[in-house]
Amino acid sequence: MLALHKQPAAVLLGLRAYSSSADLPNRKKSTTDPHIRLGLPPWPDSVNPSPKEIFGFDTMNIPDFDVFIKRKYQTYVKVYHPDVSSKYEITHRNDEVLTVESKRQRYDQITSAYNILRDPQRRHAYWRFENSTTNYSQRPRPQASQSEASFQRFRQASARRTAYSYQNDEAFWQAATWEDYYKMKYKREPPTAEEIEKNKYKILAGVLAVGFISAILQYLYALKRTDDFHAEQALMNLRASDNLEGSKKNYDYGTGSQGDRLKRFLLSRRFNFMDKGDIETSTRMKEEEEKIMMKHT
Repeated sequence: MLALHKQPAAVLLGLRAYSSSADLPNRKKSTTDPHIRLGLPPWPDSVNPSPKEIFGFDTMNIPDFDVFIKRKYQTYVKVYHPDVSSKYEITHRNDEVLTVESKRQRYDQITSAYNILRDPQRRHAYWRFENSTTNYSQRPRPQASQSEASFQRFRQASARRTAYSYQNDEAFWQAATWEDYYKMKYKREPPTAEEIEKNKYKILAGVLAVGFISAILQYLYALKRTDDFHAEQALMNLRASDNLEGSKKNYDYGTGSQGDRLKRFLLSRRFNFMDKGDIETSTRMKEEEEKIMMKHT
C-alpha cells in the first residue's frame, strides 16, 4: 500500500507522462482510457454535450445528488485540468490521441456543466428544459417522401428549439416567478409595492383614459352603422316605390290595359328562353301567344 501511494498520479490515472509536449507525437499512443480506469462515463460523441451526458445520469432522483456531481467533477479535474492534462497523453475510445486544444475544450465543457448542476436553481431550470424537449426529440423526422412544406416546418421548429435551448436562453428557463420573467424581459428590477402604491392614481387615470377613449370610439362606430342602416332602408323603399309605379304604368308598355299587360308578360317569358338559347321553345311560344291573345282580348 505504501508503494502504491508513492506512485505518480499519472500511473494511478492510467496516463503516460512525457518530458514535454513536443515529445508526444514521437511516442507510442496509450491505449488506456482514463474514463474506464476511473469509472467515468464514456465521453459523448456530440460536439456540445449536455450536462447529463457529461456526468452520465438520466434522472435527478439520485441520493445525495450534490455529492454525486462533486465527486464526478473532482475525478474529471484530475484528468482534464490544464496543469495535468498538458503533461500526459489521453486517448479517446477509438485510440485517437487528444490534442491540447481538445483537452482544454473538454475541461471547459465539464466546468460549465458542473456550474449548472451544482446550483439548485440553475439545475432545476436545466432539467425543465430537458423534460420539455424529450417528446420533441422522440418524434420521427420527415422522410424524403414527405412534402417540402413538412420539411420546412420541421426545420423551422428545430431552429426555434435551438434558439430557446437552455444554453442559449438560460434566463428564460430560470424565470420561475413573474419577478424573474420581468427582469428577463425588461432587464431591470420589477416595481415594488411602494412604487405601485405611489403611482396608483396615475395608473388609475391611465386606465380611465383608455376606457373613455374606447367608449367614444364604440359610440362613433355605432352611429356610423345606424346611418348606414337608415341609408339602406331608404334605398330599398325607393326601389319598391319605383317598381310599384312601373307596374301601374305597365312599365311604359302600352296603355296598361289587360291586353297590354298580358302581351308584356308573354314577351318577357319568350325573351327569357331566347336568352338561355332555347330557340325551339321560344318559337313554339310565339305561335301560342297569338292564340292566347285572341282568346283573352
